[in-house]
Amino acid sequence: MADPIDDWLNSPPITSVTDGLQWWTTMAASGHPLSAMGLDFLSIPATSTDVERAFSRGGLTVSKMCHFLSDESTRAASILGAWCDLPVAVPR
Repeated sequence: MADPIDDWLNSPPITSVTDGLQWWTTMAASGHPLSAMGLDFLSIPATSTDVERAFSRGGLTVSKMCHFLSDESTRAASILGAWCDLPVAVPR
């Protein structure tokens, strides 16, 4: 079975889209396997609570013992941690 992320990364860029949020909403309605991730990236939280939680989680990732992590590693760990909260991301 093909990996949807690999398929997405290897596909040509879509240059005709002017509203990414609307495009991913349409893709979600058609069952696109990456639509939840696309909407997650493009959605703005309604309150600052989610942002505060993200920074709090980042503070747990970058501790006194792990302060030499690169920006990319810290970002990846924070994103993966957030995705683990999604019921569809981690099979039961």
